[in-house]
Amino acid sequence: MGEEVAPGPDAGRGAGRREDRGVPVAGGGGGPIDPEAGALSPAEAEACRAAFRSILRGRAPGPAELARATGLPERTVREAVAGLARSGRAVVDAAGRVVGSAGLSLVPSPHRLLLGGEAFHTWCAVDAVGIPAALRADAVGIPAALRADAVARTACPTCGRAIEVRFREGRSSGGQGLRAWLPTRGCCTSLVDELCPDMNLFCSEEHLEEWRRGRGDPPGLALTLEEAEELGWRWWGDLA
Repeated sequence: MGEEVAPGPDAGRGAGRREDRGVPVAGGGGGPIDPEAGALSPAEAEACRAAFRSILRGRAPGPAELARATGLPERTVREAVAGLARSGRAVVDAAGRVVGSAGLSLVPSPHRLLLGGEAFHTWCAVDAVGIPAALRADAVGIPAALRADAVARTACPTCGRAIEVRFREGRSSGGQGLRAWLPTRGCCTSLVDELCPDMNLFCSEEHLEEWRRGRGDPPGLALTLEEAEELGWRWWGDLA
């Protein structure tokens, strides 16, 4: 799922923004595996990418498989996976296999994603929208069936209404009026545990604002569905 979105302590509504491909996004780096963002080592970035791609194929890779995929020593991979798990960019099961990487998961969650008819889960609603946007037609090394059609399913946290967004080659159809919430409350120790629970998709701007008021008006960015897709291209582009 995306990088820690921490543009600074003054970030709030309309603050801490910068333009990327014409879309306001949180500052501080390029995405879940960008080592230039200062969050991941090169080995962690490689392990995250390889695990993400294995999960796309329905497999929960262990250290040996990731070592073969990355060409890194298995010991280095184990250390990298441990680092990813500590920062909440990977989820590892009791057998040491990666069952979630950069927001894509084999573990059931409230956010579901169908890619080419294959069922996955995501850590948050922004993942469910951003990942299929990044898996567009020209994504290299991704099976064509996974790049063609996608369906993201989640629910509005305010009213519980089911939300379904359909994608074709990285572009959504419908979804007018939907709003995604991107927290900008500063750094955290675990992406999946601390930021992901608030990265939701709302059925309307009014329900997003109602949710915010109930939470004490936390800082963050309200994105249209199109803006969330462009954020997906930025955050998950290197994975795809």
